[in-house]
Amino acid sequence: MLMRLLDRLVALISALLVAGTTVLTCVSVFMRYVVNSSLPWAIEISGFLLVWISFFGAYLAFRQRQHLGVDILIDKLPERLQRIWYSVIDAALIVLFAVIFIHSLRWVRVVGGREIATAPIERGVFIVIIPIACVLCAIAVIADLFKRWKERT
Repeated sequence: MLMRLLDRLVALISALLVAGTTVLTCVSVFMRYVVNSSLPWAIEISGFLLVWISFFGAYLAFRQRQHLGVDILIDKLPERLQRIWYSVIDAALIVLFAVIFIHSLRWVRVVGGREIATAPIERGVFIVIIPIACVLCAIAVIADLFKRWKERT
């Protein structure tokens, strides 16, 4: 139940970000080609919002098991070995997310206070999604891991 709530929250935020990016891009095009006055910050902010959308999308893909994978050989294994193999993969993913999390916190600390080139907005507002996404994706993997082993009992 808690995971479904988190999924819905992330999906809602993602939808709002997509809508905001779409509106921002349309306004930017309108300003440039109709009013003949561009909004230099619109393109940069749209790009940063696309990063947020991508990372939230990665979480949603983890939750729905939509990431690319080659499991043709794993599917040939007995059920118990499949569960073990997927658990090893999950453990490796959790370690990967932990490493990225640690390094992304350093990155936020080092460059997060600098303003973006076209507006008085700190970069940290945009790059903080990386550690957030690492936590979300780790939660998704852990939930999947527990579900896989719970189904067995």
